[in-house]
Parts: sequence; structure tokens; C-alpha cells
Amino acid sequence: MPVPLKIYSLNELGNRKNNEDSIHPPAGEALLGNSLFLVCDGVGGNSKGEVASELACRHFNTYFNQNLSSEDLLNDDFINAGREWVIKHFDEYIAQHEGAEDMSTTLTLAYLKKKSIFVAWCGDSRIYLIRDGEIVFQSQDHSLVNELVKRGNITPEEALTHPHRNVITRSLQAKRPYSEIQTDEIFDIRDNDYLLLCSDGLLEKVTPTVLKVLLTQSDTGDLTEQFQEYCYQKTRDNYSMYLIKLINLNNEPIIIGETNKITISKSKLKLKSLWIGLIILSIVLIGVLAAYFLGFFNK
Repeated sequence: MPVPLKIYSLNELGNRKNNEDSIHPPAGEALLGNSLFLVCDGVGGNSKGEVASELACRHFNTYFNQNLSSEDLLNDDFINAGREWVIKHFDEYIAQHEGAEDMSTTLTLAYLKKKSIFVAWCGDSRIYLIRDGEIVFQSQDHSLVNELVKRGNITPEEALTHPHRNVITRSLQAKRPYSEIQTDEIFDIRDNDYLLLCSDGLLEKVTPTVLKVLLTQSDTGDLTEQFQEYCYQKTRDNYSMYLIKLINLNNEPIIIGETNKITISKSKLKLKSLWIGLIILSIVLIGVLAAYFLGFFNK
């Protein structure tokens, strides 16, 4: 059972006039008992990107709370229905605000299930699973440069500085046809893995090499501050993230909330009870034997 051990978050302006990124839970409000995390980046150049990202975070959360009665329901159909729910609220906002019809946002979503992590994304915000500094899962950007890389037209290194690197091919938007939200499920989760959801602004300065440095130091300290050191006043774009250090409890029960204490597992309780029983039995046997031998010598 993957659960958060530590949670780090950023939702920063960068060198922009307004912050079009949104995260859920809102910055400073995440608890170790949370299962749903989102990072969205309102599309620059389109009107009301900051509104689109905020509505996406808020209404995906509402949709999950109202409809996910069992994690077995979480699949592509559930996500598509969630998209319809969010777009309905986009339409309501657009009907009341002139010039908002082009608003859109990227999406990254992660839900911690009992035996896996369900992830969904649309656009060039990214999801990573990082183990010992190495990336073991990475979402594929829905962007022009990524398409060029896959076709062999440019190299991954050339994509980093390509003049059209910010052009995306999918986003969550009110206009039809709707972009497809891509999904995946991560089953190989180990203690001390890191799950990272981030907007592309963070990736301007936090490269895979930087990730390895930050996440493999013997004393990582406050990772929020360390990520800030790489990004503050250095990025062109807003930069946001959820970075979650995980522990896999293998379905052992936990107490969730602000205290985040882990209970003793049932297997450990059974083992403890067995030892207590053996000790009591041993004491009884010793008493019986002592009584027998005392009676024998007194004859």
C-alpha cells in the first residue's frame, strides 16, 4: 500500500506577471493521508489560464470525492467522465465571462491506490517515479517537440532548446473535440521512492541530473527549499510541483491524518500474542515440574 511518508509542494510565480499554475491539495494543506494529487498549468497565450487550472484542480477533486466509492472504479472511463464534469464547469464560467472561451490547462493527476498508483496526464506537465535518483517512470509529453523526437527529427537534447518547445498538442479545454487524457498505472513501488508531479516551469532548471543530486543526498533536509534554490528568479515560467516520498506498507493498516502514525500490523500483533502465549505456557510447565519434583523428594 503506497502512502506518503513526506510531502513537498511548490506553486510559484516565476518570472511571470501572474501565476497560471494550480495544485491540489492547495499549497500547505496536504496531509499524509491524502490519496489524490494534481498539478495543472494554465495554457499561456489563452485567456484565463489561471482560471482553467484552478477549476480543473477543484472540480476533479470534487468529482473523485463524490463518485469514487471504490478504487476499482478508477479507469479510463472514470477519468473521461471526470473530464466531462470539469468541462461542464468550464462552460458555466465561460457563459458568464466574455473572452474566456479559449481557456485551457494541462493536467497531471495521481491517485494512491492500495497496490498501485493510478496516473493521468494531458499536455506537457509531467509525472515521474524516481528510485535512488533514477527515473523508473516518466509520462510522455503531449508536445510538438516530443512528437519530433519520437519521429527522429530532433534529439532529446535539441528538444530542450527548440524554439517551439512550449507548443503542446493536448490540453484540457472547453472547445471540442476534447483532447484525450492519457492514463497509466504504476505497480512497482518501493520504500523511499519519490513521486513527482510538476509543471514544465520546474523542469527549466530541475533536470534529471539535478533530481538525482537532490534526491540521493545523505541528508536531504528541506527539499522544498532546495528545489526553490534551483528555480527562484531563474525560470521564465511559473513552477509548481508535488513531490511525495513514499513508503509501501503492503496493505498493513495505517492511521491517517495530521499525526500520520503507523499502527502495528496484524501480522506483528499475531506474532506478539504468540510469544506471550509461549511465555505463559513455559511458566506453567515450570511450575508443574517444580511441584512434581518437590513432591517426589519429600516422599
